[in-house]
Amino acid sequence: NSTRAVLSGLRNINKTEIIVPQYDPEIYEEMTSNPDYGCCVRLSTLESVLEECIVSRVPVRGIYADLTFALPRTRGVIALISQLNLVSGAPVGVTISLRNPEGVGYTNQDACELGMELYEVLAVRRNVVKENYGSAVFVYGKHTRMATAMVVVK
Repeated sequence: NSTRAVLSGLRNINKTEIIVPQYDPEIYEEMTSNPDYGCCVRLSTLESVLEECIVSRVPVRGIYADLTFALPRTRGVIALISQLNLVSGAPVGVTISLRNPEGVGYTNQDACELGMELYEVLAVRRNVVKENYGSAVFVYGKHTRMATAMVVVK
């Protein structure tokens, strides 16, 4: 569970600073009953939460977008992330599903493109990534292949 990992790994993050968007009302109801992160869950889409943060200019100390879709739709989320008020040292991570357009198999090319897209948008266009950091991409999963790209804001 990603939220539990954030809460245990980053001791200086308070639950009130974490937003876990969930667009499905049934899953939302189930998630809100969790004693660890139920208070963090909001009935919303990730895109809506990002747009609210962009408008309010709230300082964002980190973001992890655990997406269940493939790379083409991810580009819109990365574009929104690039407009956030990211604070220095903020980790930025994006996970995607590695499926080809036909919905079967996976493509390693998407993993590379995810890393390049995240780095391009945040390091080249916005110049907010720590120097010599690049972007790390991790590929994993036995049945459904996933890729996570990470960068750190300077």
